[in-house]
Formats: sequence, structure tokens, C-alpha cells
Amino acid sequence: MIKKITAIVILFLLSSCSTPSEKTVVVYDEQDLAEVSPIQNISPVATNKTENIAKPAVTSIKFNIFNDNKKDLEKYLKKPMGIAFDNEGNFYLLDQDKNKLYKFSNNGNLISDFGSVGSAPGEFKEPKYITTSKDNNVIITDTWNQRIQILDKKGDAVDLISLDFFGPKGIIFKNDLFYVADTGHHVVKIIDKDRKVKTTIGANKDVNINLHEPTGLTIDDNNNLYIIDSMNNRIVKITKDNKFVKEWNIEEWKEDKSGKESFIAYHNNKLYLTDPLKGNVIVFDTQGNRIKELFTDLKAPSGIAIYKNKAYVVEAGRLKVNVIDLNKG
Repeated sequence: MIKKITAIVILFLLSSCSTPSEKTVVVYDEQDLAEVSPIQNISPVATNKTENIAKPAVTSIKFNIFNDNKKDLEKYLKKPMGIAFDNEGNFYLLDQDKNKLYKFSNNGNLISDFGSVGSAPGEFKEPKYITTSKDNNVIITDTWNQRIQILDKKGDAVDLISLDFFGPKGIIFKNDLFYVADTGHHVVKIIDKDRKVKTTIGANKDVNINLHEPTGLTIDDNNNLYIIDSMNNRIVKITKDNKFVKEWNIEEWKEDKSGKESFIAYHNNKLYLTDPLKGNVIVFDTQGNRIKELFTDLKAPSGIAIYKNKAYVVEAGRLKVNVIDLNKG
């Protein structure tokens, strides 16, 4: 009898244990994930409910984006793209292929990194373009998650905006408005503080604003918008009332039929365009007149940011950031 009872107990214990082949695997699609993950604490309107959002680990990696050589940087970077400064002089760098956001001090030392591949808050799928707000939030077009993602300066996700995007790229935040290049839909969307589309540029009867894969964006002091219309090989200037002003062609691009993931920045009545085809930065005035070129042999220049009269240009092909003093260059 004792042996029989013992055998029954053993069979019961074995039946309660799962072998590796018997483990239950649950797969969530993006909508399911939204219902069960911390994203439920991020409403379409800005929120401070961040207590349940998973916080990314701060890196212990140390390197200098200005001085370390490519062989060392290859351990951490793969395709750096957008760059943006905060009000404290730190800058953020997006790596599209690593799906990471890196935060650097002004002298180029890594402070921390955030993110990984995925669809949860704080995760990315090929992010490319970035800007910052006056309160030092970091605003990212999370391109293949089809959304805008907003992080605070610690890297914690505080808001997500999804408004029927298809491959969003260029991003600006000014006067409580988001300007987003919705590249796959061939428009620029202006989104208000309530996270609603206020205006769509390119979806109207003005043939001059028929965009084809817009990418980089910038705004001048008079709130004129400049759009890199990448497949049409031009820059388009739009007034603050969303009226067409003028366009000008990028001569170096006229034979190229592909979309260019170029970046553009405004500073002191000049526009600075990164040209990945010719490996330089082209400088225009706000009327489209070419002034000069900066650099001559960059390898795949991507993001550009201007801070205290210095231009910071990301060189994706060499995994570095180049700096030039605009007062001297």
C-alpha cells in the first residue's frame, strides 16, 4: 500500500511539471500588446503616468563619439542618424540599426543609452529623425513602429502618438505643434497639442506642393517650413499659413531616382543640408541661393544639429560626429 501511494504521488508531481516542449508560448500582436503592456498608461494626450512604464537600463559603456576610432565605435554603433541638442548642452544620437538612443555630453562622452528593438514604450524599429522640446523631452519618429515616441531626458517613455503614419521621418516641434514628414503617404502632417492632425501639407490642389517621399524638415525664425522632397530632388518652402513660396532643385541629385534620407537645419538665415550622395553639407540662404559647401569627403553624412554657432554633422559611414565652427567655416 505504501509503495502504491508513493507511486501515485510521484506520478502527480511529474504531471505537474512541463518539459521544454510542453511550455505554453503566448504571442501578442501589436494591438494585444497595447492592451497588456505599459503602453496602456500612455494616452493619445500627453500624460505624466509613467510609474508603470519599464525603465531602460543605463549603460556602463564608455566611449567618445568625437575622438574614438571607428574600430572601437563599431562595438556600439552601426548606422547613426539623427542628432539633437537639449537645453543643457547634451546631445542625443539615434542609431537606426541598433535601435538605440545615445545621450552624450557636449564634449562627446557617452552618458547613457536607451532602447532596444521592439514595439513597447522605449523600444524602436529603425528610428531615424529626432528633435527636442524646451523642457528637454526627446521626440523621435519611430519609423517602422509608425509612431512618434516622446521620452524624457532620463530615457523614460512619456507619450506615444500614432496617427495613421506610413514610415514617418523628419520631425520638428515648435509652438506646441509637431511637424512630421509622413514619408510613405507623401505628406507633412502638422499635429496640435491635443494630438490631432491640424493640417496636412501635400494633400491639396496646389500642384507645387505635390510631395514625393518627404524626409528632412526645418523651420526658420518666421515659421516658414522647409521640406526635403527627396524623390523630386528639391527643397520646398512653405509659409506659416501653409502656402507655397518657392522650390529649388538640388543639382547633385538630378540624376538620382531614389529617396534621400537627408537632414536639414536652419541657423541665422541659412539652411544646412546634408548630402549623402556627394558627401558634404550644402549651405543655402532662405531663398534657395547656394552659398557654399561644408566638408568635402564625408562618408554617408546623415543628421545635423547646430548648437552655439557650431554645426554637428553625423557621419554614418565612419560612425562619428564632425564639428565645425560656423563663425570660421
